[in-house]
Amino acid sequence: MKIFKLYWFSFKKSFTTRGRASRSEFVAFHLIGLIPIAICRIIALPAIHHITQQSQQLLAYAISNVTHILPTQSTKPETIQGIANALSNSPAITMFQQKLGAIADTLYQHLLPLLFLLMSILAYVTTSFSVTVRRLHDGNLSGYFYLVQLIPVIGVVIFLMLMFIKGTDSPNHYGPNPQQD
Repeated sequence: MKIFKLYWFSFKKSFTTRGRASRSEFVAFHLIGLIPIAICRIIALPAIHHITQQSQQLLAYAISNVTHILPTQSTKPETIQGIANALSNSPAITMFQQKLGAIADTLYQHLLPLLFLLMSILAYVTTSFSVTVRRLHDGNLSGYFYLVQLIPVIGVVIFLMLMFIKGTDSPNHYGPNPQQD
C-alpha cells in the first residue's frame, strides 16, 4: 500500500532535513508512526501504572514526614559525618529508602517494555522532526518556521496551516517537487 511506502520513505530519511516532503508523506508518517508507540504504551501500561502509584505514595510519605527526617537529638552534630550518621539512623529516611527501592525494583522488573516504549518514542520524534522540516521546505519555507509552535495558542494553528498548504509545483530552493519522484 502506498501509505506504508510513504511511511517507510520518511523513516529512511529520519536523520536528514534536506529535500522536501509531500503532504501525503507527512500525513502517512504521522498516522502510521503513532501505531508502534500506542502498542508499546499498551504493553508498558501496567508498569507505568505501578510506578505512578509508587511515586505518589513516596511523595505523600515524604510530604507527611518531612519534619521527622531530621533527628530530634538534644545535641546537634557538628560535622558532616555526624549529620550523615544521624540521618542514616532516622526511621523516616529508612522508610523513604525502602519506598525508593520498591520503585527501582518495579523499573527493573518492567525494563524491557519501558525500553521499547522509549525507543519507539525516540524514533518517532527524530523522524517527525525530519519530515516536518522537509514539509516546510516543500512550501519553500525555512525549517526555522518549526519554531512558530512556540507562540502560545495561535502558534499551533499557524503551524498546522503551514503543514497542509500546497507545496510549490516546480523545483524550489530546497529541491525538486516530491510529487514527481
